[in-house]
Amino acid sequence: MALESFRMLALAIFAQLWSGPLPPDANAIADASAQAVLANASPVFTSFTEDVAALATFARYESEISIHPKPFSHDALDGTSCGPWQLPCRFVATHTLTEQATQWLSLMRWSKATCPAHPAAPLCSGRCDRGTVISDNRLRAMRGALSAVLGKE
Repeated sequence: MALESFRMLALAIFAQLWSGPLPPDANAIADASAQAVLANASPVFTSFTEDVAALATFARYESEISIHPKPFSHDALDGTSCGPWQLPCRFVATHTLTEQATQWLSLMRWSKATCPAHPAAPLCSGRCDRGTVISDNRLRAMRGALSAVLGKE
């Protein structure tokens, strides 16, 4: 798929997971997601299409499709995590959105290798034995949204 196709896929995934008009940062996050996926030599999941869907899904649930932290976010207030994919605030402050998406994909690759039974758990919680429900729910939401967008049930 080309850059524009991946960008449109990310926007379609957002639309599946969001009710109402998409937030203002949706286009920028979709662009960064598409660029990061195209820069990878091999997909993290089963395809680059799933990688785009994963970036979109996690941006939706981690930040509500927002580049900037919410004023009520304790993680952002204490400098723990920021940005669409809730990466360390120091990293987010010095890297582009595309670099943040690329870093998230690298962390997801590590997470998947660390905990094959619950591939996103280490990324969500730092360990295989924590965060399994939330991480599994996000991957299920990703696959459901992707199926809906691609017309596969």
